Amino acid sequence: MEKFKEKLSQLRAEAEAANAAGDEYTNIIKQLENEDIQKDHEITSLQSKTELLEKNLEKTENELNTITLRSQEAEAKADKLDREIVELEQELENAEKRNDELKELTKAIKEEMAEYERQLEGC
Repeated sequence: MEKFKEKLSQLRAEAEAANAAGDEYTNIIKQLENEDIQKDHEITSLQSKTELLEKNLEKTENELNTITLRSQEAEAKADKLDREIVELEQELENAEKRNDELKELTKAIKEEMAEYERQLEGC
């Protein structure tokens, strides 16, 4: 009977140890489940942030494309205006030369007319 009591005592000790280990494992499982829930919340939060950043990126890329297009259009217009300026400057230079030529011609004609008047007065 003594052996039976010892065996029973030993089994009770093992059962208590198993229960303690089970409680410990239960606590570990609960802790891991809580960590899992936290990680799920973090993942959801990060997914939301990622979606928002992707939308902002898309919007920014669209704005960049628009600005780039406008910049190219403005550059093309500026190039065209530069060419027009060069043409107008050339036209102005030609007109100024023609004006100088006409002034010289007018001066020569006036001098010639003055000479004819003097000749006519002398006759």
